[in-house]
Amino acid sequence: MRAAHRILGSKPQVVPTLVNASLAAGQATSSPVTLTVPVGGVPRGSFLAIACWSTWNGLAGSIADSRGNVYTMDSPSGNVVVFSCPVTTALVAGDTITYTFGGNFANINVAVFTGVGLFRATGADGSGTSSVTGVIAGDLVVGYGDLEGGGSGTSHNDTVSPWSALFTNVGYTGGAAQAQLSGSYQVAPASGTVTWTASSGTGTSIAVAYHHG
Repeated sequence: MRAAHRILGSKPQVVPTLVNASLAAGQATSSPVTLTVPVGGVPRGSFLAIACWSTWNGLAGSIADSRGNVYTMDSPSGNVVVFSCPVTTALVAGDTITYTFGGNFANINVAVFTGVGLFRATGADGSGTSSVTGVIAGDLVVGYGDLEGGGSGTSHNDTVSPWSALFTNVGYTGGAAQAQLSGSYQVAPASGTVTWTASSGTGTSIAVAYHHG
């Protein structure tokens, strides 16, 4: 497991709040995979935390949407890649978020939070456990993990308080390349180190903290 180096910033002044964890598109068999924004859209000032999975390790890919918002890759690791986006131009129903990827299969999972001005901190990669150091109380921390191959056991999904699930066991579920991706989040109750732990299975785990700059 690699240590994380936090990008320092001031203590958050607002509490990040989950608005929608159900924006997803999965099991595309060729690049790109496209998510269509549902009724209600995504308001300006939202913050998107995004986890993508693809079958080719090391080919992180890129994300773009219909309105030209800027997406940043925060922590590529194995088959799992984490992006984020502060929404400066609102997305409306029918707009698209597109993940262009390397590999044979991919999915995209988007969680929408409130909290204008969230600034990214570098995450940590691990196998089964990931820890982010230097977290400040009130930071938004996300954790993701995949179960690769065969499909035995359950994929990573630590929902022990203060963690809460974003999504569970989504991904490509057929053949030798079978993988299932899960994600959780928390608003850090205290400053220090935050650890995201797999419940069972093998694969890659990532934790990333976001805070106000």
